[in-house]
Amino acid sequence: MEKQATVRRPVGRPPKAENQRARIIAEAARLIGSKGYENCSLTDIAVRLGISKQALYHYFNTKDEIYTEIMQSTLEGLHDHVKSRIDLNAPALAQLRQLMRAHAEFLHDQFWQFAALLTGFGGIGMPESRRSLVVVRDRYEHLVREVLDRGVASGEFAVADVNMTARAILSMLNWMVRWYQTDGPLPAVAVADTYFELITNGITCRPGALRSI
Repeated sequence: MEKQATVRRPVGRPPKAENQRARIIAEAARLIGSKGYENCSLTDIAVRLGISKQALYHYFNTKDEIYTEIMQSTLEGLHDHVKSRIDLNAPALAQLRQLMRAHAEFLHDQFWQFAALLTGFGGIGMPESRRSLVVVRDRYEHLVREVLDRGVASGEFAVADVNMTARAILSMLNWMVRWYQTDGPLPAVAVADTYFELITNGITCRPGALRSI
């Protein structure tokens, strides 16, 4: 009599559980992004998912845990996506445009996660979570500063304060989330191109115009 082969069960959560966890994250991001962190509860998330609050506790114990995972994955995804789009062999000016377009692309593709990231950060109650997220956020800001530093070193950029300029660029891109419509007529990269032109060319018509004010 032939022995039956032993079927090995995969290690870790079953695929169904992983899918449910991802679904929780997606729906929680939509709620937090639209209502704000403080105005969204675990009960709200459970109702939106059509599950009991007890079932939700099988995956996450607190709203902070859910939000921390949203922000961690979004920031890491943003960093990796943008970094992969920057051609280090290109001039710094081209790298800046690549960075800005990639940032806008990611915002479009991960809109609600991005909205949740920006609207809820101040509400994180766990100091250890906040510290770890600040590290990830700073890593991305460093990526922006590196591009600006390369432009200053090559003589392409005249930037008096790299840190302030980096924050200004990120503020323009990040707060697209307040008005940008993913199903609207304006592509996200077109917004990035407009911002790029504004940053690199300014709004004055002639050199030295500001000196006449």
